[in-house]
Formats: sequence, structure tokens, C-alpha cells
Amino acid sequence: MMDMTPAASQPADRATRWRIAGLIVAFALALTLHGALSRPSLDVYQDMYENFGWGITWQWGYYKHPPFFAWETAGWFLIFPRTDFFYFLLSGVNASVALFAVWRIAARFGGGGFQLLAVVLAMLMPPISFLGVTFNANSAMTPIWALLVLFYLRGLEGARIVDAVVIGALAAAALLTKYHSGVILAALLIHALLDGIARKTLFSLFGLVAMVTFLVCMAPHVYWLFRNDFLPLTYAAHQDDGVGANLSDTLRFLITPIGYGALATLAARSMRDLRDPYEFVPLGEWKKLGQSVTGRAMIAFAVLPILLTVVLGWAADAELSAVWGIPFYTAYAIMLALLVPPAYSEPRKNRAYGWGIAFMAVLVAVAPLWYQVEKKRNINYYIAPMKALAAEMDSRWQSVGGGNSGIVFGSGSFASAMAFYSKLELITVEGNSFALSANYLTAEDIRKRGLIGICWDHDGACIETVKAQMPPTQQPETVTLPSDVNGENWTFNIWMTPPAP
Repeated sequence: MMDMTPAASQPADRATRWRIAGLIVAFALALTLHGALSRPSLDVYQDMYENFGWGITWQWGYYKHPPFFAWETAGWFLIFPRTDFFYFLLSGVNASVALFAVWRIAARFGGGGFQLLAVVLAMLMPPISFLGVTFNANSAMTPIWALLVLFYLRGLEGARIVDAVVIGALAAAALLTKYHSGVILAALLIHALLDGIARKTLFSLFGLVAMVTFLVCMAPHVYWLFRNDFLPLTYAAHQDDGVGANLSDTLRFLITPIGYGALATLAARSMRDLRDPYEFVPLGEWKKLGQSVTGRAMIAFAVLPILLTVVLGWAADAELSAVWGIPFYTAYAIMLALLVPPAYSEPRKNRAYGWGIAFMAVLVAVAPLWYQVEKKRNINYYIAPMKALAAEMDSRWQSVGGGNSGIVFGSGSFASAMAFYSKLELITVEGNSFALSANYLTAEDIRKRGLIGICWDHDGACIETVKAQMPPTQQPETVTLPSDVNGENWTFNIWMTPPAP
């Protein structure tokens, strides 16, 4: 069969383009408002504080993860105020960039109604909406994967060298966000090797430029890994608590997309009336994908990452987690939209638009109700008075002559939270370990900057850790503050060693 490579995009009418663009921008704001109104703190697992605490040290790696999403966080707050609202805005923008990539990928496979539907279906999927409120390594992968595929398709269409450079940079950004991104790189490489037309592009100057760009971007991190005993890989290898790969987790991992895609499936089905004369599951548009190199690349994007994740999970004896699948859903949205025949997606685009508007309204409306549930989750310092504690810490640090900078460490992610909310320019001790932080914290740095230790008074391990770093005669100050959520008192111990003169 003759390969039918589509044009770079199929144009949508002006009104539809404005509708799609408006939905994407509005979604960023709706997700921001949902996060700001539904959470008593940034996130229950404290990932978002930790991202910031890592990023502000601008290292080429951290003991848990590669660095890119932490850099994104730190870079964002070089521009915006360090408040919960603007952190949730980062989450909203991150998700909306993914939606933009979905739009431009969808433009390769259908007209304006199809493009609009694909964007709305992606919006309705929890990994991009509700789970996307938390900005962490998993959610940060979502737009990077989608953009990588978008530029891969552009490369197949035109083989422009500038696209090769972008592909190499995005491939590196994906892997530097989380090593799980290796599955999308492998998926695209498998497609490029097995597809005759793509193989010609791979083994050309275009492919060479993409590979060299990727290697150059990765080199500093690889060097860091060798210098730091491959810490993130060691950390990842010990995250399954010894459970390892098993059949029940694998089945749950494979079935989860059905549940996460349920609302989007309902929206897609609503594009057709019950009496419409088409088969129950119209596969015509799926079959057309096999007729073009870009269509076959889309199949690879949709199918291979989940299969490769399962294969590699079993090979590494790693426990499969549903959150690993968060970046898969941009592909699923496009594939689901392809099940709606153009005869319906084009003339009935108002239905898709209505779903998008309604969903964003619900996203904001349910936030105050969601808050009532979230405020009862008294775990991981989720409802601790972080902002008040940071203000108290700032005041006391100034009173002892600490100046405008310092080094902070202590209970859980408190150190990163204090650095985030503080008016000072603080840096954190990675993992509360001065050994892990040796790349950017020397004894001289500590002497010049001064040291702040903060522990919840029930955290005995933290207290022992802080005492070991402070002068033996130094006694902590005790601070008791009420939670903004329920008024419950929290007591903290604060040690302060100001900078040496």
C-alpha cells in the first residue's frame, strides 16, 4: 500500500481555532483555581515543596530524581511570587501546554471539530486535570512527552534540522525529568527502526543531529551520576518496599486507563445520536493511521509506552504504579477522538465545546467542597501552619543577625516549605543529609550563611539529626502556632546558628 503522509496540519476554521485556544488558556486558570481553593496546603505528599527546595540549588541531579522538573519550578519562581496560587498556576500552565501539544498533534489527523474534541477529551482525563494539580516528576512529563511526539511528527513530515535539534533537546528534557521517560524514547526509536520511511529519516543527517543534541544535553547529568554513585537509580530501585512486580499490580496498571478515561469516553459517545447509522465502535479512522508514517508513529505513541513499562517493570522486578501512566493520556485522548467519525465531530463540535466549558465550571465549583475533605487529611504535615512558621522563622533569624540568607533543614519537607514561604533567600539541605548536599554545601558555605534547624516536637529522629549539626550547648527555641485549617496547635523546635563574622 502506498504511504499516505498527511500534510503538516489540517486547517480548522478561524472560530474553531479561537475556541480551542480559549479553552486551553481557560483550563490553565480553572486548574489553578481548583488547586488554590481545594487544598489546605500544596500537596499531601509534600512533593511540590521538595521540587522547589531542590531546584533552587540548580544541581545536575538529586538523590531521588534527575533535575529538570525541579529546574522548571525554580525558574518559574524567579519570575512569580512564591505563593500557593502561583505554584498552582505552574500546574495549570503545565497541563495547558500538554493540551496545546494535543491540539497540534490532532491537527495531523483531522479537521477543526476533531482537534477540538481531542483537546476536550484530554481535559476530561483525571491525569491531566485532577492529578495534574500536583506538579511533580510525573505530571511534568506529560507536556514534554506530547511535545516530543509533536516534533517527531514534524520531523517525519519535513526533516528540518531545527526540528532535529528540538527533538534531541526534548528527549533529554524528558529523561532528565524522570527516567521512566525512557519508554517514550524507546517507543519512538522502535517506530523509527521498524518503519521504512521513518528509518530513512533516522539514518540521515536529521537523525544524527537529533542524537548529538540529545547526548550533549545529557552529558552533564551522566557525569553527575558517575560522581554521585548513581543515587537516583539506587533510590528508584528501592521504592517498591520489596514487593516487586506481580500480576495484580500489573492488571491494575493496565486497567486503570479504562477508569480514568470513563468521562472522556462518555463525552466522545455523546457526539453521536442513538439512531446514527454507524457501527458501535467505528474503527475507520484507526485503520487510516496505518496508511501513513505519521499515523504509524501515533500508534507507537499510544501503544508502546504502556507495554514497555510493563515489560521493563517485570524485568527490573519493580512494583508498577498507576501514577507512572500519567503522561500516557495525551495519546489516549487523540485515539479516543478518532473513534468519533468526522461526520459527527465536525458538525457537532458545539457538543465538545460544551463539555469543555461545563467541565471547567465543575472543576472550580467543586473546589470548596473538595477542601472540606482535604482538610481532614492530617498526614505528612499537610495541615501544619507552614506560612506562619516561615514568618516566625524569618523574624527570629533577623533578630539573631542572620541576614537575608541561610541554610535550613529539618522535619520531612519542612526545610523546603520554609525556603518556599520565607521572605529570605534560603537554600535547603537535600534529604536532610549534609553528605548528599556536599556538591553545593561546604563547611565554609555553612559558616558564611548560617544554619537553621526546624523540627516538629514529636519528630525525635529530626531532633537528633539537628542536634548533631548544632553546637552541643545550643538549646532550641520553642514555637507553638495554630493551624489555619482547624486551629489545632503545632509545636516546633528551632535551632539557629547565625553566620560567622
